Amino acid sequence: EYVVEHIKVTGCKVYLLDLSPDLLEMAKTRVEKLDIAEHCVLVEADITTAYGANGKPAAGLDLPALGSIDIVTCSYCLTMIPPWKEALEQMVRVLKVGGTLALI
Repeated sequence: EYVVEHIKVTGCKVYLLDLSPDLLEMAKTRVEKLDIAEHCVLVEADITTAYGANGKPAAGLDLPALGSIDIVTCSYCLTMIPPWKEALEQMVRVLKVGGTLALI
């Protein structure tokens, strides 16, 4: 509840990235139900290839610039990503200086 209210009050942008279109569809339904869909960008992509060597988002992906994110969360999924070290490195790369990486 706190997070949803925070999103509504601050108007922040939330990026939801997943490889699974089915899980993104579930996320879409949930953010619509919570009335925060206008703040959410759902991206179907592999975190390990979401950004090119030049630091830009891969073609066609609506992602923020590297080093611009306040917080990255990863809940119960890092162990399901075979190249987990590369995924973790990308999560750190998108964080701004002093940003937070929250892993569960």
